[in-house]
Amino acid sequence: MCGIGGIFAFEGGRVSAQEIHAMAECLAHRGPDDSGYLFADEGGAVDFGGDFRPPDLPTDRASFLGFGHRRLSIIDLSGGHQPMSDPEGRVWVSFNGEIYNFRELRNDLQRRGHRFRTSSDTEVIIQAYLADGLAAFEKLDGMFAVSLWDQRDRRLVLARDRFGVKPLYYTVAHGRLVFGSEIKALLLADGVRPRLNYRALAQHFTFQNMLDDSSFFEGVSMLPAGHLLVCDEHGIERKGFYQWQAEAGDMPALPEAAGELRMLFEAAVTRQLVSDVPVGSFLSGGMDTGAISTVAARHIKPLHTFTCGFQVDDVSAPEQAFDESQAARELAAELGTRHHEITLGPGDIWPVLPRIVWHLDEPRVGISYQVYHVARLVRQARIKVVLSGVGGDELFGGYPWRYRQVPAWDSEEEFVRGYYAAWHRMVPAGELTQFFSDDTLKALGDYSTFDTFRDV
Repeated sequence: MCGIGGIFAFEGGRVSAQEIHAMAECLAHRGPDDSGYLFADEGGAVDFGGDFRPPDLPTDRASFLGFGHRRLSIIDLSGGHQPMSDPEGRVWVSFNGEIYNFRELRNDLQRRGHRFRTSSDTEVIIQAYLADGLAAFEKLDGMFAVSLWDQRDRRLVLARDRFGVKPLYYTVAHGRLVFGSEIKALLLADGVRPRLNYRALAQHFTFQNMLDDSSFFEGVSMLPAGHLLVCDEHGIERKGFYQWQAEAGDMPALPEAAGELRMLFEAAVTRQLVSDVPVGSFLSGGMDTGAISTVAARHIKPLHTFTCGFQVDDVSAPEQAFDESQAARELAAELGTRHHEITLGPGDIWPVLPRIVWHLDEPRVGISYQVYHVARLVRQARIKVVLSGVGGDELFGGYPWRYRQVPAWDSEEEFVRGYYAAWHRMVPAGELTQFFSDDTLKALGDYSTFDTFRDV
């Protein structure tokens, strides 16, 4: 992954080099291989290399835009420095992620007369934008958070991939748009202060998730998946460029459906193996990482696989099932992978908990504790990219609790309220008034988590 961050000042605003440098340094853990900076003013845009320090920017440059980039090199290790521009310096891009179909897009753009100086997917974004404008983002197949500066049209474009794999936060403070891969970077910009978002607090304690685009920080939002944020001197416009739509039609016979699913699944895994650095895979005892590793192992010899096991000697029988290390070990042997394993005990969370909290910025449901440990194991093995099965159970109905018998609802309103009750994961909504303090309830006012749920 990479780290991106920047500030765009509206009419009359200014951006300091100190702010941009501090934001980029805060994201250094996301991109240890390279750094780059871009500043734009009335005279144009200027790129500064990885050894940039704030004094290097002349004090008489009244910048209204600044980009900071921290790069993890995956494709085109020597030629993919960011921010990157076209030869004329009209379009500049700093992005986090990977475009899986960049070769196909590159071939199409070359047929249309576009010339390339690098073999990176970053340059494909630039040339696609020059060819098709904002419509270019509809053609990108991948995971990405993009910041793009159009020098000619004086326009900043932020974009997030179709499923929101890569994070991108933003806020508006004192006439400036501040954005970044992580919230902590935004807090280093002048005028951005950490203030609690009480509505997010209510959502968290009801759903154990945030269902809208808000964060725990008041005024800080996450750009929704499949959306653009277009900014110029006149203001901000947020627009969607992708929305998945189900199409009604005849269901194919099971063999045909299974065959097509297998083809699509194998293509999805294979396209993510495009890399100029070593690629490995997480491996649990489940179907998700097992299926992914099976496909990847056909193309990568040997494939490195990584598993987290747990000490279960003194736990109850139901909890022992959480240790899937034996099943992962057996599958790794069957696939012939180079297998790496770590076993965690009850006390292993405490030493790393402060660091995990710092990385996450805000509470998130998930397996961050064990993934943090496994990621360190991956680094020790000198593997730079790992495949993950996160989302597989959600897409393929892999949770047994989904199949519990549910009541029959007679109306849409009954359905929404019944489904809302099923989403109460921590504190039932009716008990929040007893759970929260008087000050919190006052800050919440008449806000109801049901309204947010119904909007979704």
